[in-house]
Parts: sequence; structure tokens; C-alpha cells
Amino acid sequence: MNNRLLFCLLLGVCLFACGPEPTTSDSTTSETSTADEALHLQVAMRVEPNGLNPFLTTQSAARQVRELIFHSLTSLDPQTFEEVPLLASIPDVQREPGGGVSYSYLINDQATWPNGLPVTAADVIFSLKAVMNPLVPAGAYRTYYYNIDNIITSPNNERRFRIVTKQPYLLAQQALGSLVVYPEYAYDPDHLLRNVRVTDLTDEKTAERLAESSEDLKKFAESFNDVSIALSVS
Repeated sequence: MNNRLLFCLLLGVCLFACGPEPTTSDSTTSETSTADEALHLQVAMRVEPNGLNPFLTTQSAARQVRELIFHSLTSLDPQTFEEVPLLASIPDVQREPGGGVSYSYLINDQATWPNGLPVTAADVIFSLKAVMNPLVPAGAYRTYYYNIDNIITSPNNERRFRIVTKQPYLLAQQALGSLVVYPEYAYDPDHLLRNVRVTDLTDEKTAERLAESSEDLKKFAESFNDVSIALSVS
């Protein structure tokens, strides 16, 4: 969380704490009202966010809001700037025989979506396919993931997965950790992207060809690019 947002949150808490006591003759109603209000926090922003879908905007104001809604695999400690677990563990990094590098993650077993479903490797794969879909205007983020060669899931644990890159890349671990994870059930209920392989989308020429021929990519992008979708499913 950056300093500006932290300041706004602290300011909001202070203003709430210093506010006047509720005036009512019904003590039970007063206590209930105060308890309900304590669950809400209003944060004032100078600029209206231009969207809430993380892949579709690079605006600073939108990022501040989306970080309260969506989570990435890992995060950075604001004091030390070291990688820390968030949705998933710090990856186990290994060199691969073919010259690439693998990053093994385990999603926190307490990570669930609002409907109670667990966050799984399938959601991570879906999110990667979404950002790599050439019909989704996510070019600012897409370039960091072309180096991905494959994603291998565990047959015994739906929360465990391994991302293999084609070659060593200085920013690979940071880029993978910052991947925003979307709930597949909400953004792709028809499982359109399950018909497309990750390796086809991380190969630029193949991805461009699919952008013209794949009805699944087209149909998904039409829905995903609708700014109102982020509001309705978040």
C-alpha cells in the first residue's frame, strides 16, 4: 500500500474516531448503528478512477482502488521492498534442464472467492490467458509474460502450480508475483479460454493468428473489455 493511500485510510479512521457520539434515546439502536458504521470506511480521492479492471487501465487512481479489490500472487514489503506472500507463497525457483527457469507456487489454503470457492491454479491460468489475449487491451502488462513457456499444475493439489519460463529473465519473479488473479467463474463462466493453450498465447505469431480465427478469444474479449463487468462481479 503506497503512502498516499495509507495516509487517506489513517485520516479516515481518525475522523471517524473523533466524530460526535450518536444522539438517540434508544440505546440498542445506537449501539447497532455504531457497530454498522464501524464496518465502513470512506476514502476521498482527487481523481475519479477510469476503470476497475486491472488489466485495462494503468491509471494511478484506478490502481489504488483495484488493490483493495483484487490481489496478486505475491506483494512487496513497503519498508524493505522484499517479496512477501499474498495469495500465494514465495516461489521455489529452480533452473530447468532446457535452460529455462521454473517458479513453483502454493496458493494460501485460506484464499477463497466471495462465493466461497477456493482460489486455485485454474484461476491463475485463466488470468494469464486473459492478459495474453491479443484482443484485450492489456499491452502494458502483456510484454512481461511472453517469456512463459508453460504452466504445470499438480494432479493432487488444485492450489499448487509451477510456471516455467523459456529463459532467465531479470524481472520474471517480480512480474509473475504481480500477476493479478481473477475469479474464472465470474469472468469466464462459459470457460471460453480453456479452449486455448497458454503456449499459443505466449507465442506472439500464434496469438496474432488466433486473434483473427478464434471465436472463443473474440467472444471472451467482447465481454471482458466491457468496463461495466468489473463493477458487476467485483
